[in-house]
Amino acid sequence: MDVRRPLPRALLVLGLLAVIVAACSGGGGSAWSGAPDLAKAKTEGATLVTYGMPDDWANYGAIIQAFCAKYAIAGCVHQDTDMTSAQEIQRYDAEKNNPVAIFSDIGLAYGPIASTKGVVPDYLPPGADQLPSNLKAQAGKGGWVATFVGVPSILVNLDALKAKNLQPPADWADLAKPEFKGLVGVRTPGQAGEGDAFFMALVTSTGGSWGSFDSGIALAKKIAPNLAGQAGNADLAAKGEIPILIKYDFNNIAIAKALQAKNINTEVIIPSSGSIYAPSAMMVNGYNT
Repeated sequence: MDVRRPLPRALLVLGLLAVIVAACSGGGGSAWSGAPDLAKAKTEGATLVTYGMPDDWANYGAIIQAFCAKYAIAGCVHQDTDMTSAQEIQRYDAEKNNPVAIFSDIGLAYGPIASTKGVVPDYLPPGADQLPSNLKAQAGKGGWVATFVGVPSILVNLDALKAKNLQPPADWADLAKPEFKGLVGVRTPGQAGEGDAFFMALVTSTGGSWGSFDSGIALAKKIAPNLAGQAGNADLAAKGEIPILIKYDFNNIAIAKALQAKNINTEVIIPSSGSIYAPSAMMVNGYNT
């Protein structure tokens, strides 16, 4: 079940893309305060370089193509290097004298880190005033806003588990069963928003809360020996090398559809003890003006 509402999310991201590309088309230090150069934006927007926004992540590929069609941008090439939120911030800083990416998708918790690091400009898109204060940068420390939410979920390759005589996990705690050793893929908490969301799902499902992490830490320690050492993807899930993926629901649903098209039986599970709504955000590269 996809618990998001994809049309409003797509419209919001389209709007953000438009104002970000337009803002990036200004000149020098005044790029974020002066009027956007829309003609230049159309030219520069023909090649959109991003970090952490591959075409199959949150359907960004289709969204960017819709953006280019809406604004009649010719060419419209999307170039992305997939990274964690922490890596994106580090790359912005490392490339500040020769910036590459225009904007990136990040976990919400990494927005304030980007602001503190100084890699985002003092800029918020029109309409950001409608967002609660915890879903956007603070005044004077702009450059990122919340865009949509994902729900941490479990995808399983049922055929691969059946071949190993294993039953699919129904809850987070099931991931700690010794028979799943090396079969669970998840992005690293503390480096990626998706990994952080997974950990917070463990916390809340065990009765913990923000600021009271002990129960989640205890469960995470039990699950840790079963982790594959990498996040996993559709290809590794299809091969059965990492048949259990912990990802946002929209990513797992997309992977499940891709595997089902290859006649591989899959299932996307929202654990019985519950999960969380985890906001993501978009940040713009303050050095790319």
